[in-house]
Amino acid sequence: LELVTIPASQMFLYMLGGLCVEGLTIGIWNFYHSLNWSRSCVETDMFGECLRSRGFCSTDNPWSIIAPIVAIHVGTMIYALYICYLCRDLPESFAEVKWITTAMFSNLQ
Repeated sequence: LELVTIPASQMFLYMLGGLCVEGLTIGIWNFYHSLNWSRSCVETDMFGECLRSRGFCSTDNPWSIIAPIVAIHVGTMIYALYICYLCRDLPESFAEVKWITTAMFSNLQ
């Protein structure tokens, strides 16, 4: 059994990398498939001024926006479950693999 320590700076780089991947994905969507905002008046007063309005975003192809982010998140969760699987034989006193795996399965649902 070998003790492995991951410094906080290395973990920060992993987190920053994941954030950059998601930011890049969102940036590409905004450039190629921007969402259209539309707003309509629901209620007006006697002078024709809008009292309440309803707005929403729409796009021609929503799956071009939804599918990549779902794929990134599911891929990340499957990788985390794989790491939990690799750690399954560690003694309970060294790792809480059972609880981490349970949390990963819960997140995957």
